[in-house]
Amino acid sequence: SELVAADDVFVTTTAPKQLLDGRLKVAAENARLDRFTNALKQIDLADALGVNDPRIAEARARYTDQRNAYLTATTGGMNDIRAMGAVLGRLQASMDDYAVFAARLQRLLKKRIEELAPANRSSAENLFAAAQTPFPSLDINWPVTKAPAPRQEPVPEPPVVAEVTTPRPGTSTSPVRPSTTTQTGLGKVCRTSIAGQGKSRNCYDELSDNVRLPILVVIPGLGGGAPFAMSRSEVSIKDFNLYCVQSGACNSLTGNSSLPATNLGISQMQAYVEWLSSVSGAQYSLPTLAQWQHAARAGGGAINPSINCVRNVGGRQADGFELVNVSMGGKARANDWGLRQIFGNAQEVVSQGGAFVAAGGAYSDRVSDCTPDFTRTVSGAEERTGFRIVRMIN
Repeated sequence: SELVAADDVFVTTTAPKQLLDGRLKVAAENARLDRFTNALKQIDLADALGVNDPRIAEARARYTDQRNAYLTATTGGMNDIRAMGAVLGRLQASMDDYAVFAARLQRLLKKRIEELAPANRSSAENLFAAAQTPFPSLDINWPVTKAPAPRQEPVPEPPVVAEVTTPRPGTSTSPVRPSTTTQTGLGKVCRTSIAGQGKSRNCYDELSDNVRLPILVVIPGLGGGAPFAMSRSEVSIKDFNLYCVQSGACNSLTGNSSLPATNLGISQMQAYVEWLSSVSGAQYSLPTLAQWQHAARAGGGAINPSINCVRNVGGRQADGFELVNVSMGGKARANDWGLRQIFGNAQEVVSQGGAFVAAGGAYSDRVSDCTPDFTRTVSGAEERTGFRIVRMIN
């Protein structure tokens, strides 16, 4: 016999309402952490319970507006930013903590403008002008432009008078010149001596004192070969958009700038590493499968189980909902050589025998497939497919 009848009030009313309350709480927490896609997924699950509750539609509208406002602040164009007023007006009417959210949007815009200013002051000023429409009180710390130092004519050095000595038998009479060392380029030099120390030591190239190319860690040589550097994280939207802005070769990607750069073709990835090589004077490339697997295994250390792939804890999915920040978890999610998000999140394009495959699994794969040995064919630009870069060390 049934313990509880199908038409029992607990089954038909009480339990669905309790589940609904739980879904709404989880959605609210995701939204508080700016994980609006996850929040909307929870709202869809709440709607599927079949409870007629106006909070569902209200939450869906609010989280959709929050997501759109967040994306506009982080990646939107000037026209999008100027037109934020309508969305912000709805949010102000529907959010108890609107002031907190609006302040966060202003911080995001401020950070975006201040990061752009050293590389492209004119574009940063235009973006600032657009941002003052929704946020008139927005304040920017503009970098100080130093006036060039006055030109000074070099002071001629006095002629060198060689000391006349009587040479000993078997010695040279040629004058000894002091050795000189010339350091070229900007950034933090990648040295073979820090190979395998990526959790505490890193390096990078720069376009200027304030425009940094992707952070790298030095990987011990493969099969006794020379060490090489690899980007600590997947190439981010921010990294790729710097190339688009500086080169004019592409339109900037949309989305949270800290997420992996995905939905790119192989030719776009190759163009990016060619640009890195041209502006830095170093040799950048996409990793080979052998390089990637060697770096991912990190000398045989255990794989960190806390990775962004589909993982269940206590019968519930704990990870693998969507792409996350390329550095999420920091050192805690890095492997023994300091590589972050090397497994899962965005699967990474590598070269193999003249072709390309994606390695390491994606956020949508089971955690058991997010391993050094897992590869799949790259089938064009995909939302789950990104890449990492390699730099040779001279």
